[in-house]
Amino acid sequence: MSTLITPPFRISFPSLIKATGYQGSAEKFSVTALWYTEDVKGKYKVTWGNLIKRLDETAREFFQTPLAKLPANIRRGIRNGTEKAHLNGYGSEVLFASLSANADRRPQVVDLRKNLLSDDQIRQLCYPGAWARASVNVYAYDNIGKGVAIGLNNLQWLGHGDRLDSVTDAKQDFEDDPEDIWFQQEAESADPTENAVYGATEADKGPPDNYDDDIPF
Repeated sequence: MSTLITPPFRISFPSLIKATGYQGSAEKFSVTALWYTEDVKGKYKVTWGNLIKRLDETAREFFQTPLAKLPANIRRGIRNGTEKAHLNGYGSEVLFASLSANADRRPQVVDLRKNLLSDDQIRQLCYPGAWARASVNVYAYDNIGKGVAIGLNNLQWLGHGDRLDSVTDAKQDFEDDPEDIWFQQEAESADPTENAVYGATEADKGPPDNYDDDIPF
């Protein structure tokens, strides 16, 4: 079947540079997509409808059952966020799906202008909480478990969002300056690192270049 484009989603658990496995499963490239129910019922209604239609067609073809009526032991590809309510970004107003690609086919990642992103750019931009959309395919499986799933072809980064992990921004962490006099003096100096309180003394600078240290660490 032809490729589909997903509605925009928030990135969760990205493995876009190196394929990874979970609890002994096969290694894959993947990203979990988080959609808000108000978005998929509103501004993304058309693209969301296309995705659900393809999932339904696949369920009918392989399991002879409409997507909405699949029994509990057959996965439907899209899950309710209440299943992972303990995780940041998930909950009752969220729908999520794991989009994955086999380890032998790494997805390409592009920016808003369709420029390919380097590994460093992917690390910087495709963090948990950033916005993206993906080109995907829908397929059915019946091996270890069974159901319909969404395969990841490629990803487009769309914009920044509040992080869902514990990584913080240093500028925000240290937004309030300490009140000590020494800090005010160092901040006003031409080179804030010169003679700073945290700067190295002669004793701290380490041994000379010709020093022979045989300690193996």
